[in-house]
Amino acid sequence: TLNGAQEKFSLGQMIWGRICSKGLVPSHRPIFVSELAKEYEPQPKTVDSKMYADLIRHKAGPAIDAFYPNGDCIFQDDNATIHRSRLSLKAVEETFENRLDPKIQASKMADIYPIENVWSIVKTKVDEKNITYLAHLKREITSAWKEIDQDKELCKKMMASIPKRLESLIKKRGGQIFKTDY
Repeated sequence: TLNGAQEKFSLGQMIWGRICSKGLVPSHRPIFVSELAKEYEPQPKTVDSKMYADLIRHKAGPAIDAFYPNGDCIFQDDNATIHRSRLSLKAVEETFENRLDPKIQASKMADIYPIENVWSIVKTKVDEKNITYLAHLKREITSAWKEIDQDKELCKKMMASIPKRLESLIKKRGGQIFKTDY
């Protein structure tokens, strides 16, 4: 998901995706959460726990299963309030055999997990374009996503940086880390 102090794309264009050493999940394009919202009546203005639970069960779960058909992955999401609702937690529990319990997650996991680097790369590539309408934005996001996914060495390198990121976080006593720290 795109979480942070500033919007990375135009308002209302929330996207979901993950990274693993095998590539980006889903590999063909991120999940456009705004498309999922169109399936609800009335259309919500933001993601609620039911929509997040549906995203996990019907979109994210199958995309992750395509990479890990034996269930040998560990699911971890951020500490957003919506991810901690009873309905959301139940969906994650039913969808993934292994998960990192949110009670033991550090609040600084966004500094550790390389998906934020993926969002930054996508944003940089999209910002280079003269986007004039929503369909064009989605095409450019998809194109940038596929380009990153095709570079399996980049994905492996980003995932391999996690131990160094963790060391940096410990050295900074939980303070924010930057690329220059690891």
